[in-house]
Amino acid sequence: MKNIRRFIRNAKGVSTVEFALTIPFFILLLSMIFELARISLLSAYLDYALSEAAREAKNRYVRGGDYQQIFTNKLEQEKTWQFLNFGGSFDIKTEYADDLKALLSNQYRTPVFDAQGNIISPTGSDAGLARYSFNYHYHSWIPLVPEKWISPIFHREIVVVQEYERSLFPFVSDGLL
Repeated sequence: MKNIRRFIRNAKGVSTVEFALTIPFFILLLSMIFELARISLLSAYLDYALSEAAREAKNRYVRGGDYQQIFTNKLEQEKTWQFLNFGGSFDIKTEYADDLKALLSNQYRTPVFDAQGNIISPTGSDAGLARYSFNYHYHSWIPLVPEKWISPIFHREIVVVQEYERSLFPFVSDGLL
């Protein structure tokens, strides 16, 4: 009993034990702060890159109407968000609508089949409106943050009037405006 009391009252090595017990939590806290800062910064840079890509796609004339290719190329050229992209991938989906009523009722142009049965994606030719959907698949450094919490942060949808196709866009249709 006397030896146990002496062991409990002995203060030698206490700071080493306290340090060994608290430093992992401190490092975890710092890495979580770093991860949240990375998420915030990447979200802001993606907003900027997506707005620039949408601006480029809507203002440029494309023979054949493949505006998604312009959007994707501009997004891949943007270096502002690429330095924070560590293994993440993204999906881009472009849908074209002929008028505002079709856009509001989600009636976009559908793919067609050629004579051989191959699917031909719809183009933006003669379509006044385009909807660009962007989804970034984020990979965190710290697996403590669930993916289902982070994935909605990196989903964006942009609706633009295609400048070179807007002469065909009816601004007033069926009393919607």
